[in-house]
Amino acid sequence: MPPSQSFKLAQPHSPEAGALDFRRPERPFPATSAAMTFRRVMFPVAILMTCGMIMAMHEADPDLWGHVQYGREILQTGELPRTTTWSFVAVGHRWINHENLAEMLMAWSFDRFGIWGLTLGKYLLGLSVIGLGS
Repeated sequence: MPPSQSFKLAQPHSPEAGALDFRRPERPFPATSAAMTFRRVMFPVAILMTCGMIMAMHEADPDLWGHVQYGREILQTGELPRTTTWSFVAVGHRWINHENLAEMLMAWSFDRFGIWGLTLGKYLLGLSVIGLGS
């Protein structure tokens, strides 16, 4: 194409016929402040309700009561066990338990508040994770 026939781009807001329009297209339905407030409120509510429904499922981990018992032993003796406890095949074997703090919290909450203490602890932990993520 010869230089005399090259295309010339118009300025973004030029009234020239055939000019390229770089402006953002108008929204077909402008959002009102009430609709925006509704969205801003309902989205977190929907997230919290979904998470609450998931956390409300009562499927306990098979090791739950073992963790509660290990935590009770630590709270009763005041020291961390150096060897395995409650083992059938590795009695006296060196054991490094990486869940001591969680087990002590589970034992304390179960001894004070029963199953509701464990459930409340699960909810509070879940809400704190959701809070950290947002």
